[in-house]
Amino acid sequence: MAKKKKISTKYLDDLFREVCYKKFGRQCQYCGAGGGQVHHIYSRKNFWLRWDTKNACMLCALHHTFSSEFSAHQTPLEFTFWLQEHRPAGFIPKLRKEAMLVVRAYEIDRESIKQSLKEELTKGEN
Repeated sequence: MAKKKKISTKYLDDLFREVCYKKFGRQCQYCGAGGGQVHHIYSRKNFWLRWDTKNACMLCALHHTFSSEFSAHQTPLEFTFWLQEHRPAGFIPKLRKEAMLVVRAYEIDRESIKQSLKEELTKGEN
């Protein structure tokens, strides 16, 4: 019996990025500049939320990483305040609760994640 090929983290990351581009566009959600990058609200180390679009937003390089005035990585408190204003009420506590779950992404989970992301990509294409 042939061994089933493992779905790589990189493959899922690439698929997730495409889903985010489709869902959010490629513009920074803070300033509207092009070239948006996917920012994970909770770290990519959190496999429970790593490929969940609730845990993502699009930010330009400046607002993702480099600005000392507003950047998800340089000024996380400012980013959190902005997020509270631009997401539905109760969003942050709900996401925080999900982030506290301790889950390891086993291969069966990766297959399910892959299928879910592919469905997101093909929504509305028929």
